[in-house]
Amino acid sequence: MKPAKVRTANFSDSIVRRLNGYALAAGAAGIGVFAVAPASAEVVYTPTKITISLAGTSSYDLNPANSPVAPFKIYAGFTSPGKYWDTISFNPQTNGARFIQGPGTSWSIAPLKAGVVIGQGRRFGSPRRGLVATYGPYGGGTYNNHDGFKFGQTSYIGFKFLISGQTHYGWARVTVRFDSNTPKHRLYMQLTGYAYETTANTSIKAGQTSGTPAIPSKDSVLPESAPTQSLGLLALGNEGKPGWRRE
Repeated sequence: MKPAKVRTANFSDSIVRRLNGYALAAGAAGIGVFAVAPASAEVVYTPTKITISLAGTSSYDLNPANSPVAPFKIYAGFTSPGKYWDTISFNPQTNGARFIQGPGTSWSIAPLKAGVVIGQGRRFGSPRRGLVATYGPYGGGTYNNHDGFKFGQTSYIGFKFLISGQTHYGWARVTVRFDSNTPKHRLYMQLTGYAYETTANTSIKAGQTSGTPAIPSKDSVLPESAPTQSLGLLALGNEGKPGWRRE
């Protein structure tokens, strides 16, 4: 049996030019689609083991994206308005840097659980100062009645900051601890990691170290925090609290 002949189509020059034009147009369109497609979301995670305390490292610059100026500074502080008062602060120090606010004043920070979505729609706090925990006899503070994060419990601080004018979201994993063996400077905080989402305006989950961007949902609620009365503000003069005045 003879093999079947392969018939080829002969097109005129005008049809060939038209087909070539279609191919070029399709290629250009394809390039355009890929050019405007958003880059893949990526989480950059930095594991660390830093202890912030007045007995050692009293401050730490939290700089998730290695910006020229770190968006946040963590402080271990001490005041003595008649009686001593220890504080752990998480302070924004660049334009646009904020932390997710707790149910108290604009200085309160929400202790988040792993998996809580950090992104648009969250309530963010003070651009100047945030209190993670305070402790001291001034104001009646005790081990179980203090302002801020629960001692010994690992929690997450949700935050946002700017890169080239665009908002990025992230988290810091912290544990506030209490040293009962010292008469003062009893508070210290351990920072064991932090992360941020490299794609602007893209959510991230507390504790997320890789994977696809988080999608906010109505079920992503903030947990209840410690007592909302800010004893730290009492120690510091209650600056900024509406309706407060010194007697």
